[in-house]
Amino acid sequence: MQKSPFLSLLFVGCALYAQAEDGVEQACARLTSALEQQVVALEGITDTASSQQAVPTIRESLRVLEDLFSVGETAMWQYIDHTEGVKLPLIELMQRLAVQFGRLEETSYFGNAELKALLSPQMEQAPALEMSKQAN
Repeated sequence: MQKSPFLSLLFVGCALYAQAEDGVEQACARLTSALEQQVVALEGITDTASSQQAVPTIRESLRVLEDLFSVGETAMWQYIDHTEGVKLPLIELMQRLAVQFGRLEETSYFGNAELKALLSPQMEQAPALEMSKQAN
């Protein structure tokens, strides 16, 4: 019996779709982990010394966040929006992160210019990111 080339293409297409879905799922898990890592590091900052100790952890979480959307930002947002149990934990993490941004801004980052430089781009992007998501 001869195999249909169309059947083979169907299996290849399904396999590629599954790989893409796995990539987005893994990227979303890394997103959640990097945000959690950053929130925990920020929550632990209580003075100048702890702000200096947190910088390497925050720098690493920001590096991971920058690399994350290699799977495609649209695919990532679709996965977040349409996968049960994913969106709410991310919203909660973002709320915790916003609280820490506000707290650190009020304390002038405990005098840590490096911490301020690391966080400032995130703080400036947050409103624009929210508005872009609301438009979708």
